[in-house]
Amino acid sequence: MTIPFRMTLPASLLVLALASPAAAFESGRITVTATGSGPAVLLIPGVKSSPGVWDGLLPSLSGHEVHLVQVNGFAGTPPGDNATGELLPALAAEIARYIEEEGLADVAVIGHSMGGTVVALLAARHPRAIDRLMIIDIPAWFGEIMGIPPEQVASAAAGMRSQSLSQSPAERQAADRGFATAAVLDASAREAVLADMLASDPAVAAQAQYEVMVTDLRPLLPAIDAPTTVVFVTPAQMPSMSEQDITGFYATQYQGVRDLHLEFVPDSGHFVMLDQPARLGEIVEAFLD
Repeated sequence: MTIPFRMTLPASLLVLALASPAAAFESGRITVTATGSGPAVLLIPGVKSSPGVWDGLLPSLSGHEVHLVQVNGFAGTPPGDNATGELLPALAAEIARYIEEEGLADVAVIGHSMGGTVVALLAARHPRAIDRLMIIDIPAWFGEIMGIPPEQVASAAAGMRSQSLSQSPAERQAADRGFATAAVLDASAREAVLADMLASDPAVAAQAQYEVMVTDLRPLLPAIDAPTTVVFVTPAQMPSMSEQDITGFYATQYQGVRDLHLEFVPDSGHFVMLDQPARLGEIVEAFLD
């Protein structure tokens, strides 16, 4: 996130002053900074985002050691090992390695959007790594909201990836601005989100978006033993859905999870932590209690 955005929030100043790289951990996929002390909380942002999107949530994490995960290739960072190959399972494995090598215990992991998919993969495939997880505004199977038959999802996602890679800088800027406008209702936070998007590596972002669309978490959900909270808003693709219908949709999406808690947040875009930081903070405090 850009420095001007960080300086608008007191919590950001605290992070800049106290956060330090996890010096013992070297990775070509993620960069992690840690601040505070107490039980560990890992925060994983979505496609094209930086840890700055979590700034408004940090006051609710007092008394915890917060680990801010930056996915390499997003928000102006070099792609590193994320430049080629499969991305999301590799990120989950790398975060599990980070938790193990840093010796973290009583670990809570919170992921937004693509980060939520990574968190679910982490919990299902590396169950001993974490103790509880929160998934923010991403269904278990994105194909459900694409409005096309399931057998066509992979080809449609591949087409969108190719289209994204072929965009000119002006076309990419227009597309990113359109997304940011729909995803962040708070206009004061939107430009910082857009700046991160425009600074992201197009190839890493296109691959991440493709994998989010084609990854079906539903067969993996029964392997998740940790308590799981799923936070969601009214989908931009389904603006007329009622709260009851949206809750039913997410209950069906994540029905394979043994210990599931659902939280609907009204009056928010996709970036809940920016549009409704106080409400999300309340949910996170209850989640960590």
